[in-house]
Formats: sequence, C-alpha cells, structure tokens
Amino acid sequence: MKPFFSCIVTAFNEGETARVALESLLAQTFTDFEVLVVHDGVDKATEKVLLEYQDPRIVHIPQFNDGLSSARNRAIPHCKGEYICFLDSDDLRPNWAFESIHNTTLSTNKPDCVFSPGLLVELRNEVLPFYDQPIFDYFSGLGTNRFTGDALDKQLSTALLIEPQSANKFVRKEFVDKFKLRYPTGLFFEDMLFHAGICACMESFAINTSPTFTYFRRYGRPQITGGNGLNRMDAISMAFITLKYWENSARFINTAASAALLLSLFKLVKWCEESISHMHRWNYGQAVNQQIKTIGNAWFNIIDGDCMIDITKAIPWAASVHEYVKVRVGHNI
Repeated sequence: MKPFFSCIVTAFNEGETARVALESLLAQTFTDFEVLVVHDGVDKATEKVLLEYQDPRIVHIPQFNDGLSSARNRAIPHCKGEYICFLDSDDLRPNWAFESIHNTTLSTNKPDCVFSPGLLVELRNEVLPFYDQPIFDYFSGLGTNRFTGDALDKQLSTALLIEPQSANKFVRKEFVDKFKLRYPTGLFFEDMLFHAGICACMESFAINTSPTFTYFRRYGRPQITGGNGLNRMDAISMAFITLKYWENSARFINTAASAALLLSLFKLVKWCEESISHMHRWNYGQAVNQQIKTIGNAWFNIIDGDCMIDITKAIPWAASVHEYVKVRVGHNI
C-alpha cells in the first residue's frame, strides 16, 4: 500500500547535521510515510551518515551534485505518497507534524495543498515564529481552514503572502503530477516560482495552524538566508520569471492576488539588496532597474491600484516594499 506522505530530503555536504531531519522524521507519531533522501553529490562524511539510516521507509537516491532544485525534481517522480513535502537535511519537523497535517487533510476533504506555519532558530539560537506567522494568525481568525471556489478566490491573495518556503506546504501528489509542478534549476530562490505555481493551479487549499517545521539559520552554511554574496542576484531573476509566469496564468485577473504576489516577491528582492555586500549593491540596484523595464503595463496598473493600497494598510511590511517598488518604477502615488 502506498504511504500517505512522501517527504523529500536533500543533502549536500552537511556531515553530522544531516542526521537532524532524518531523526525528526523517524520520530513522527504518524508513521505512514516514506522519506526520499537525495544524495546531491554528497561528500564522504555526509554519505557515511546518510547510509547509516536503513529504515525500510527511507529510499536513498544518488545523483551528481546538481543543486537543490534538481535534487527535489529528481525525487518527485519516485514519490508514492498521497502528499509530498520537502525538508532540508539540517532542518527538522516536530514529532506531531505528520499527524497534524494528516488530520487536517481528512477534515478538509484532501485539498490540493495544506500550508502550515513553522519556527525559526536564529544564528544565536533564539527560537522565534517563522517570518509569516501573522498570515497564519489571520487565517486562524476566519472560522474555517478550507478554501475552495469563491472562498479560495477571496483568500488567494493571503495565501500568496505566505512565505515561499519549501517546508511549509504539503502538496497532493496527483495535483503535482497533473500540473507538472517542478522547481526551476540553476537559480537560488527557487521557492518563489514553486509557491506561485501551486497558488496559480490549486482548486482547494487548507490551513494547518500548528507549526510543522523548524528552520535553522546556521553559520558557515550555503543558505539563502546566510551570507551576502552574488547568489542574492538570483532573487531578481526568479522574481521576474515568477511575475511573467503569473501574468500568463488564469488568475492574473485577480488583482488582489497579483498585488500580493508582487509584494511578496519584492519583499525578497528588497531584502537581498539590503543584505548583499556593499561592493555588489550598486550593480544589484541597476539590475532591478533594468528588469523592471521588462514587465507589462498591467503590472504598473496593479502597483498603482486600490488592491495594493489595501494590502499595504493590512500588512506591516508591505508599505515599505510598495514604496521600494514605486521608486524602482518611477511612480509617485
């Protein structure tokens, strides 16, 4: 019988910290799952750690180092579960995570996607709610956690404000296969497009209010949230690729959703400009300016529209991002 969950874990050169994800998954109270561990060109130390885990629910998939997106994409066709989720090898899930999501899927008639909040462990070991906790707090106050039809259209903009992060979503395998959802290879910030792709195609989604992952920011790790190098430039490419994708989707006419997507993407673009090293900052800004010229007039109308103003009043960080976008496009509302 196929498992209920397929959890894709990607590993590179984490060494002993590669145990973190696997130990947390094997400790789940809900045990009907499989783990697909992609050895993405791992070094010998990491390989030794991974191969210690020979639980029958763990499937080892080797590949030459080709990056995070490629590793996830390689595993997706091998997934046998009803729902697919993702976890980096040095992050974890609390032991109630799968049970909590399983209960949510059953109570909401197995939606295309379940979104859930998480926790963030900062560099100095502070344990905090993940960045998008206010969005989940908003959903908690609605009195329902399943959205389809008109309710989905109404709350799509809020779903797009959920952090584009891989561990916070559980996606129905049949839905992934139907729309051929994959991660773009060769670029960082790949979660931007994958998250937008889910929101563009889903016919139903649910919200789980319990945290189901813990993301660790670590010193000396090649994470998107660490360092200040040129990988920040990829945020620009991914943001504009995602805007073009959304513009060609049927849901582009939902102006509130389009405004939310633009703000969500430029939140990351702005953050990268602020965190990239000083030697690259001017070039980064010029790259944003050049890319802005490539978007259509419909996006400029959204930037100036009432939906954008409504979101900036409701979301604390949105006003500064909106101002950043206006400066970049030369608009003065």
